[in-house]
Amino acid sequence: MDSSFPSGSGLYGSDSDNRDISAYMNTAASPDAAYSPEVQSPQVPISDDPESPASHASRPSQSSLGSNTTSIAADGLDVDPIYENDYDSAFPTEPEINRASLTSSMLEYRQVHGRTYQNFTESSEYWGPNDEQQNEGLNLTHNMLHVLMDGKLFNAPIGENPENVIDVGTGTGVWAIDFADQFPQANVIGTDLSPIQPTWVPPNLRFELDDAQKPWAYPDNYFDFVHVRVLLGSIRDWPALYREIYRCLKPGGYFEHYDFSYVPKSDDGSITETSGWSEYSAALLEAGEAMGQTFRVIDDSCNVRWFEETGFEDITEIRYKVPVGGWPTSSKYKMIGYINYVVNDTDLDGYGAYFLTRNGWSQERINAVVDKCRNELHDHTVHVYFDGSTVYGRKPMDAGISASIHSSSSSTIGPNGP
Repeated sequence: MDSSFPSGSGLYGSDSDNRDISAYMNTAASPDAAYSPEVQSPQVPISDDPESPASHASRPSQSSLGSNTTSIAADGLDVDPIYENDYDSAFPTEPEINRASLTSSMLEYRQVHGRTYQNFTESSEYWGPNDEQQNEGLNLTHNMLHVLMDGKLFNAPIGENPENVIDVGTGTGVWAIDFADQFPQANVIGTDLSPIQPTWVPPNLRFELDDAQKPWAYPDNYFDFVHVRVLLGSIRDWPALYREIYRCLKPGGYFEHYDFSYVPKSDDGSITETSGWSEYSAALLEAGEAMGQTFRVIDDSCNVRWFEETGFEDITEIRYKVPVGGWPTSSKYKMIGYINYVVNDTDLDGYGAYFLTRNGWSQERINAVVDKCRNELHDHTVHVYFDGSTVYGRKPMDAGISASIHSSSSSTIGPNGP
């Protein structure tokens, strides 16, 4: 099987729209590699694809929640009949990604079914592994989101000279590295529970081991921009985290949060309640609720309400449909789908192993549902996607200091959503 994706075959559309997926699969940062500003996420041109939300500012508001919130609907996705009927289309048998290596002294982690996880604290219990296999997926997910957002690292109008910026739950640190390169005058911090970030980074960036669910050590009104991405299933009390972010933001500063739903969807009925995707999703959602760390972060617009109830203003939500597999006709979304295919084919078992094991699942049962998902992943007649959502909002210029993370709140949304 050819390890490269076809070019000019009709799978991507015209040759001028083709993008080499290898550019997105060879950007995993190594902690031992020398930093170079040239080794970053691929630069994605603004798409002229009619389905691409290249300029959200030019798109009309589709709906609204509170009077302070604008919501922009997701683009529609059409199925590429060539992809659906071509079972010989080349997918990589395994991703060609630079392998990260960590020193043994840093790997003081738990193991579950052969995968490593960070040592859990009283307040934090992250469901995803922190080994090389998972970290490769995190870097690929960053590149997928880079394409989804038309080459942008964020959507909030933060201006050209942010002074202090923090990336909460930075993972491998790739977003923070790219941001520090784009804004060399900014002081950038990336925080995470695991020390899996590179050691060679831009001079204006530092990584800190920190638990975002504990009271922050940063002063009031300190950050110009707070960035959070893909922390579903990781936070016990989302409204409390939002309040702490609000406290630490400068008046006029922005907070942006991207996350996705773990509920699989299809517009053509190819995903049903008995699908492997649906079975895996339902089990993980149930396990998350049992652990007190909900995966329902964007479902029913929970995240938007948290923004509103915390006190942010000028709130904007941008919705996305995020495909898995190269089935969309749009060249942009086809690329997104191909990257997601590799991410899921590489590490489906890692997503649920810890929480499902904690919820009473055997390794054999986990393997069975993962195999069912993989069969559907390889089936070109299954057109699955997941909802994504970016929300950003501004702290009012006349805002007082909000309650700390341990204070009581009048919010009607608890740690598991409304």
